[in-house]
Amino acid sequence: MERFSRSMLVLPDNSINVLKTKKVAIFGIGGVGSFTLETLARTGIENFVIVDNDTVSITNINRQIIATTSNIDKYKVDVARERILDINPNVIVKTYNTFVTKVMLDNSEVVCYTGNTRKQEVSNMNVEPNFGFCFCALPAARVILKIDTP
Repeated sequence: MERFSRSMLVLPDNSINVLKTKKVAIFGIGGVGSFTLETLARTGIENFVIVDNDTVSITNINRQIIATTSNIDKYKVDVARERILDINPNVIVKTYNTFVTKVMLDNSEVVCYTGNTRKQEVSNMNVEPNFGFCFCALPAARVILKIDTP
């Protein structure tokens, strides 16, 4: 847990241990989603489902943390997976290079959607995660996660 000891200084008691056990689904690994994924991985969460149907393009480099020249034309979910495994090799990551479907929730306990379109897609599935929803919005430089718990 030493890797995440600094996170423990700013989060409420035991919250990292609780979040570490949760599976988080993130829909959209673009400007906001990629920062959200990395922030959660750096906090100590170790189980993710990530969904995006796009590849990294040169126009992503100025605003997406996963976008680099060496990643152009690679699938965003693959690049994101490699990046968070580099941060924490204990992470479990299931990737979907496609649009959102109900199956992709994969018993996730926290569902993060990173735009109004994805919010509507998830809402239309008529599902409830076991733990909560979070909505991540711009500006990407200041990602604020609000997790609603039952």
